[in-house]
Amino acid sequence: MAKVRMTPSEAIVETLLAEGVEHVTGILGSAFMDLLDLFPTAGIEFIPVRHEQSAGHMEDAFCRVTGKCGVIIGQNGPGITNMVTSVAAANSAHTPMVIICPSAGTPTVGWDGFQEADTVQIFKAITKATIQVPHPKRAADCLRTAFRIAYAERGPVLYDIPRDYFYGEIEEQILEPHQYRVDNRGCGAVESLDKAAEILFSAKKPVIVSGRGVVDTKSTGFVAKLAELLTAPVACTYIPSCF
Repeated sequence: MAKVRMTPSEAIVETLLAEGVEHVTGILGSAFMDLLDLFPTAGIEFIPVRHEQSAGHMEDAFCRVTGKCGVIIGQNGPGITNMVTSVAAANSAHTPMVIICPSAGTPTVGWDGFQEADTVQIFKAITKATIQVPHPKRAADCLRTAFRIAYAERGPVLYDIPRDYFYGEIEEQILEPHQYRVDNRGCGAVESLDKAAEILFSAKKPVIVSGRGVVDTKSTGFVAKLAELLTAPVACTYIPSCF
């Protein structure tokens, strides 16, 4: 697809559609009204909540069930900071998530702009990455990076965009996910698998610790059979695997 003229908001929506995003959860705010207005036409459902923290927990659960990266959004300042607890939980759970984080308008940064808060610093410790959009023409590019890191490193990523960067006109080429990230996860070297089999065979009291990788690879049935074969107890990590 060649570059076409569009607004940054349209570039964001097109990128969400390319990623297969069907809904975004959060509480509406003036910072991203231009983006929100495009959702109905694009077929993206906006799911409103009563508190932003709930949005993070909901998308955390959605990703655990479907394997698809959750997307949340809120008003710049207090709206986004209300998401800290649920985003921290998603980070501990290794749940891919993108937080669309409007920030204070660029002309007012450092001047106590409307609901200005240093959300990037606040979220650094509880996300895999914090990505700041440096220019409106980078809106889609930075969002693609956010999804790439969320899936690759298995956790939430903050996508920080000044509220005035949703507007204007840019030229953008919308890429498909396979053009900027790889979804396949290898099983490792065959030699490593053979070595693991030897260790399991010789283990006197084997225990299986089943975590997110088992869920992501849909291997719960295999792990159950292995546990029966080894007569090994199974423990779950913070992210429970369902048997």
